[in-house]
Amino acid sequence: FADGLEWGIERIYRPALDTASANRYVVLSLFTAAALIIGSYSFSGRLKMTFFPPIDSEYATARLVMPQGTAYEVTEEKLQKMIKEAHALKKTHTGDYLDPESGKTVQRSVIGDIITTIGGQNIAGVRGRASSGIANLGEVQLALMAPEDRVHFKDKKFHEIKTRELVKEWRRKIGTIQGAQEITTKAVIGRTRDPVAIKLAMPALDTSEETTAALAEVSNQIKNELTRYQGLFDIHDTFERTKEEVRPKLKTESMQRGLTRAMIGRQVQGGFFGHEAQR
Repeated sequence: FADGLEWGIERIYRPALDTASANRYVVLSLFTAAALIIGSYSFSGRLKMTFFPPIDSEYATARLVMPQGTAYEVTEEKLQKMIKEAHALKKTHTGDYLDPESGKTVQRSVIGDIITTIGGQNIAGVRGRASSGIANLGEVQLALMAPEDRVHFKDKKFHEIKTRELVKEWRRKIGTIQGAQEITTKAVIGRTRDPVAIKLAMPALDTSEETTAALAEVSNQIKNELTRYQGLFDIHDTFERTKEEVRPKLKTESMQRGLTRAMIGRQVQGGFFGHEAQR
């Protein structure tokens, strides 16, 4: 080994070093050019780099956000479509499964439990922080069979099925839900932000209503344009849409009689929802 190293030094390394020393400016130019080419190739976006690649999760999640002020019963009604399609998806992904413990062939589905949450999200604690007591939120989670257990299916199509494929099919079947502010799905671990995100900012107009309307209009135009691109799904915005609000303005005479805005507000609310006479 030592003789081979000496031979390499004398026959290869030393002659190359002498040549480089004699033409040092040429060598410097070549190395500078190589560094610029490598750097520009990396920063141009042609060299793909992922620090934490997305990994298929064993939970598939679909979340529903209704406008602020939506009643619990309305959220529950809108969530039924997501639940129905989840059960349909479970049925279509059922096949012959060779139970490794008993050795018998049974009917099993890749999808196990279907967890439904109304009035909150992430109660199972598998995706960020949990929330509860919020009537306009809903969520459906699919607990999937572990990948190492799917190899016992006789049909090989279940062996390599991806959570992302299941969620894509589920989302397509759900379609649009009338009145929903946002519908999002998630099938991977490690996605800390949306792959495509656009932030809008503009100078304030004369009134806040005009500013809000302008942003909403541009936001809708961008969403409509993005729907033309294949591969994009769950296109939504973070624009907060609330129900219309009425603020009563009292006359001077009514204030002198002891009326307040709170009293008028309770009377108006009672006209729609009634009053509680006795508890």
